[in-house]
Amino acid sequence: MNKSMKLALLIMATGLVLAGCASLNQKVDGLITTKWDKESKSTAVLYFDETVQLYKVDGKANVNVYKQEAPIRGKGTVKDPKAQLVIPSGERKLVISYGLSGASLDFIPKVEVPYTFVAGRYYQLAVSVNNDIRNPKFIALDAAQKEAAEKANPADTAKILKEFTDQRFKLQTTEASNALNVEVIDITGGKKKNSPSSVVVAKPWEYQ
Repeated sequence: MNKSMKLALLIMATGLVLAGCASLNQKVDGLITTKWDKESKSTAVLYFDETVQLYKVDGKANVNVYKQEAPIRGKGTVKDPKAQLVIPSGERKLVISYGLSGASLDFIPKVEVPYTFVAGRYYQLAVSVNNDIRNPKFIALDAAQKEAAEKANPADTAKILKEFTDQRFKLQTTEASNALNVEVIDITGGKKKNSPSSVVVAKPWEYQ
C-alpha cells in the first residue's frame, strides 16, 4: 500500500470518527456541549465550573471514541459556569467529584447526587465543602492522637505529632475529610439571587 493510499484511508477514518461524535454534541450558548443521550428528545441543560467533574449518569460512564471512561470537566467559575451537558430530563443520579480551581484532573473522591431535572430548564451545579459534617475516620484519628498525646511523655510529643500527621496525610490521599454541599440551581432565564435551588449533602465516604 503506497503512502498516498494510507493517507487517504487515515483521513477517511478520521472523518468517520468525527461524524460519529458529532451527533453526541449540541451547541448551547455558542459552545459545543456534550449531549448525554443522542436519542433523547426531552432534555435539560447542565452548567458547572472547572472545580467539578462529571463521571456517570444513572450508573453509565461517559466514554471517548476509544470507549475509555472520560469524565467531563466543567469550565468557567462558580459565578460564570459554562454549559457542559445536555441531560435527559427526569430523575437522574449523577456521579461527580470536586476539587480546587486549577487542581489536577484526578479529583478525588466521588459522590452520587440524585436530582429530578425538568425538560427545557437550565441548571447549575455549585459544589462546596460542608465544614460541619466530617468523615468518621478523621474524627477517630483526631481522638486517637489526643489520647496518645495525653498518655505520652513530653519527650515523645514530636514523635507522636509526626506519626499522626503522616497517617492523616495518607488518609487524605484516598478519602475526603468532609461532606460536600451540592447545590442544584435552576438558572432558566438567568442566574438570580432568588433562583430556585436544592442542596444535596453528599458524603464521599459512603459512595462505593
